[in-house]
Amino acid sequence: MVIVTRNRAKILSRCLESLKSQTRTPKELIVVNNASTDQTTQVVMTFATQVSWPVRLVVETKIGYPLVYNRGLNEAKTDWVIFLDDDCVADRNWLAAYGREIDKIHPETSQIVALVGQSETTPPATVWALAVLAADQFWKFSALKANHEVEDLETLDNKNLAYFKPFLIQNQLSFNETTMSEPGGGAAEDADLGMQIQQAGGRAKFLPQAKIWHQDPNNCGWYWRRWWNSAVAVGSYRRRWQIKRQEMGLITRRPKLRFHQFWPKFCYQHQLTGGKAWLVWLIVQISFGLIKLKTNLRF
Repeated sequence: MVIVTRNRAKILSRCLESLKSQTRTPKELIVVNNASTDQTTQVVMTFATQVSWPVRLVVETKIGYPLVYNRGLNEAKTDWVIFLDDDCVADRNWLAAYGREIDKIHPETSQIVALVGQSETTPPATVWALAVLAADQFWKFSALKANHEVEDLETLDNKNLAYFKPFLIQNQLSFNETTMSEPGGGAAEDADLGMQIQQAGGRAKFLPQAKIWHQDPNNCGWYWRRWWNSAVAVGSYRRRWQIKRQEMGLITRRPKLRFHQFWPKFCYQHQLTGGKAWLVWLIVQISFGLIKLKTNLRF
């Protein structure tokens, strides 16, 4: 299990706290400290004294998403490497859900080499956080088959995701560090690796039982800053993979689920009604329009 973090000691502390009550004990936890200048080291070292399983702190002085995730992969000693973002809180059965599925996979015969869990937003949820969640879940659920297999691996999301490391090594796959020089700094590193895996013949499965709560933007300024950063990173990713995705037939397969079909179920599950529901819907629609516009432009 790997957590990468940078200057978010308080948030990291909440994440680590949720790992204490897991119903399945992890084999190891690696925390990759990406040149933090706050109390991150102290938080991790204190946590290590409070659990009975191995905790390792690794310091990576070079800053960048693809690089720091690669460091986590390289440091991991297990075949399956589970990533959890530092701003997430895990359900007590989160690790057990991954463990049950991994125990059923036979590497000699299975092409499933990635597992992605269920992500919800941290309560109490504002309209901004719900807009992030709605867009995120629509993007992921529109790529799912009826058997929970993921049809389009660009939807893999490092905040709650497991990779089968031997497959990555065998096919010489890793997070693309060359993208750190592109607009967005390589922040779409998980989508890029997902496409590498799919191109190499790997498959992925969605695990709704592996549930976490993610700290999504909960105010207007934070929301639009995140939107802009995502648009820049996704724009770079799309330009890199557009032709290959067309060749693989992924672009024509994805639009089978429309947002208006997804929306009623989302509202029901999150008890979203009245004016709040309309406001969330409006924010999402504006965001979709702007993302589509921005990802077709050169930054």
